[in-house]
Amino acid sequence: MLNLEYMGVINMTPNSFSDGNRFNSYQSFLQKFKFLSQEISCIDIGAESSAPFNSAIDFNEELKRYEEIFFPLLAELDDPEITLSLDTYKIDIFCEVGRKILKAWPKTKLVFNDISGKIDNDLVSFFKSAPFDFSYIFSHNLAPTRADTVRHMETVFEGSHEEFLQHLVEYFNLGLKKLFSLKENIWIDPCFGFSKTRSQNHFLLKNFSSFLSQVESQVPVVYGVSKKSFLRFPAGKIRDERSHIELEQMHSILLFELFQQQQNKNIIVRGHDPLVLKSAKNIAQIFDLL
Repeated sequence: MLNLEYMGVINMTPNSFSDGNRFNSYQSFLQKFKFLSQEISCIDIGAESSAPFNSAIDFNEELKRYEEIFFPLLAELDDPEITLSLDTYKIDIFCEVGRKILKAWPKTKLVFNDISGKIDNDLVSFFKSAPFDFSYIFSHNLAPTRADTVRHMETVFEGSHEEFLQHLVEYFNLGLKKLFSLKENIWIDPCFGFSKTRSQNHFLLKNFSSFLSQVESQVPVVYGVSKKSFLRFPAGKIRDERSHIELEQMHSILLFELFQQQQNKNIIVRGHDPLVLKSAKNIAQIFDLL
């Protein structure tokens, strides 16, 4: 049976596609974090935007955002005992922030949401010497190096839609084979929007069931579609509050489609509003899918 859990997203950035500049102060971040931690058991936070129209920031700038916006929260709140995912491609950021979190909140579980997609020597070394336990998300990103992560739209897969889907399956099956020789607790994320054209994203949405059936059945899969640019019709639709509402309505419909799949899979729905998943579940119950 398909099992869907929700991963709520908060970006402490001035320039993220979906919520840039909304939670880049301590008080706004604190309010959103409190709300999500009462509603769901998994939260994903990030301090650097991976949107292709933004430039990369260095370690010091990314850490500064954690220091100013997130670290004060560690002292103010009791351990929420949730799963906390750190969205970054910098191994040293994950290590530094992870240490701080576990020192203050020892019962919280950590996830390294590594958006680079790179199983490189630095990652292998970190796996062997990591100072704490964590789950790892292996993402689809064709950027040539970890440092080039945010330039992912310069490395879009070229080929037919069918070849693209086969590439995606082979990418994860090969990557998982390498990763399982190094570590347990691996998740995968096909990363809608990363190294993909608009039409490839749409094709993956329509054929997501086929993708799921061809990758390792026991591995949790992250499904992040909420507020993505490729859902906008037409493509250049103005980014206003009404269009965001429309996108979240589309998100609920897409999640309802997931409920209709007869597969034993653990899906982590990554989005900005847990009510979207609740709406999809309510519809699924009406159709006797739950």
